[in-house]
Amino acid sequence: MFEDIPEISTLEDVEAIAALPFEQRMPFHSSYQMFQYAAKTFGERTALSFLPSAAKGGAIIDFSYVELLQCITQVGNLFHKLGVGRQDVVSYLLPNLAQTHFTIWGAQAVGIVNAVNPLLESDIVASILGAAHTKILVCVGPGLGIWEKVEAIVGSLDHLEAIVHVNLSAVESITENGQLGKTSAVHGREIPIYDFDIAIALEDQQQLDTKTPAQSKDVAAYFHTGGTTGKPKIAQHTHANELANAWMTVAAAGFYGKRTTIFVGLPLFHVNAVIGTGLATFLAGAHVDLSNCLVHRAGQECQVLIFEAGM
Repeated sequence: MFEDIPEISTLEDVEAIAALPFEQRMPFHSSYQMFQYAAKTFGERTALSFLPSAAKGGAIIDFSYVELLQCITQVGNLFHKLGVGRQDVVSYLLPNLAQTHFTIWGAQAVGIVNAVNPLLESDIVASILGAAHTKILVCVGPGLGIWEKVEAIVGSLDHLEAIVHVNLSAVESITENGQLGKTSAVHGREIPIYDFDIAIALEDQQQLDTKTPAQSKDVAAYFHTGGTTGKPKIAQHTHANELANAWMTVAAAGFYGKRTTIFVGLPLFHVNAVIGTGLATFLAGAHVDLSNCLVHRAGQECQVLIFEAGM
């Protein structure tokens, strides 16, 4: 049974785990299949809580495991509608938002997701997006300086076919009206721009539309290095890589099914935030508390959030 994730505390535990081929322990071929399992197993248990601000008593937006899968499915279907196939790349320039998680796992469901640090200089961002052959770019609208970078570099992105932007003013109140998308002239190129929340609301939340479901050996994600020894370099993850990493994290930490709460202050372009305190936490049926993009820099305010979240 998959539920029998052993806890690792002795050398004998390690040897017992090594004696069984990992394929026999992991019944999933993709991160999307794992989220299907989690929704079926953990149901209405809270999977993700998003904390928009560090203000004491501020709003907390919760998503159950069922709701998380529904949002991931809608985002995957949006990307599929925009032409994303198994070898196509969805890149994101996003702060920590619930929509960031939806983007990561929705993109992996139908293609490849590319995590990019939005704080990098514009020319480095353009280089990473170009090297990845970015087909769809997900970013926030004006206000945090990210949109301004997108405007500066979009003309150099030859493979870009659409931009999906997250309207930060709609984080706490999802917009329900408006058309699917609009076309904007950006540096002489006509790029369709879609409102994230409006667009996914029009998609099926029960069934993924892709006819090519991901397999274990398919590339799931690109993560770039920090660039401390030269320009950032792109590393590839397969679905098997990420699932194995998540499984081993749960086994080593020993928190499967224990309703553990994990506070995430690391940015979601960082692999530890995505896998170590993301996918692994969801695999365990635990609870991810996700802070706003600036909370992890806020010191005392961050302590208030941790206290209020009961961690």
